[in-house]
Amino acid sequence: MEETGPAKVRISSFSITETAIRSFVRLQESGLITSLTCLFDLSVKRYRVGLLFFASNVISEIGMTNIHAKMAFIENENWKVIVITSANLNINDKKEAGVIISIPYHYQNMLAHYEKWYNESLKVTPDEFN
Repeated sequence: MEETGPAKVRISSFSITETAIRSFVRLQESGLITSLTCLFDLSVKRYRVGLLFFASNVISEIGMTNIHAKMAFIENENWKVIVITSANLNINDKKEAGVIISIPYHYQNMLAHYEKWYNESLKVTPDEFN
């Protein structure tokens, strides 16, 4: 994000951690993330409800679905970048791999999948936890 500058971000991940959520907060406070949408696996709601509550107060829009894809879409006037990785949004000691793609066709193609999945997902809001 230091390379792209302020951007709209969309993320999908099988899981979430407090470390990742706090990173989102820092990136939003610094102005690098202008809006944030996340798509998480349904298991987050079952097994990490406290983190989901925290995330719902940080992330603009959250969808829940059966997902294992780990992707980050970074978009602004000058950049359309997708990062596809094997890593979840957590800290681990495992070997991971990933690719960064900035080819517009591939970005749009993968974004279409993400948006379809998001539109079909169950939505989470902070009100859900009151």
